[in-house]
Amino acid sequence: RLAEHGITVQGSDGLNIWVPVRDEAAAVLRLASHGIAVTPGSPFSVEPVSGPAGHVRVTTGLIRRDHTEVADLIAEAAAAVAWTAQHR
Repeated sequence: RLAEHGITVQGSDGLNIWVPVRDEAAAVLRLASHGIAVTPGSPFSVEPVSGPAGHVRVTTGLIRRDHTEVADLIAEAAAAVAWTAQHR
């Protein structure tokens, strides 16, 4: 379902998926607000990550509801950017 949104998930880590995002902090906030277990990916990176873009780790083993809805929420979060004064 994520591929339908143009999101290519790079491998898997047990019960987790790694999702590329425009802004890690915005994606984490959006997914967590929907009760989806998520962690920023930058602490797991071998090389330094510059800027807000990166990956998030979504724990899929805890998802018990509609997978289509969750995939849509992940896609929205992947495109999200932090709200700043520039958005006014």
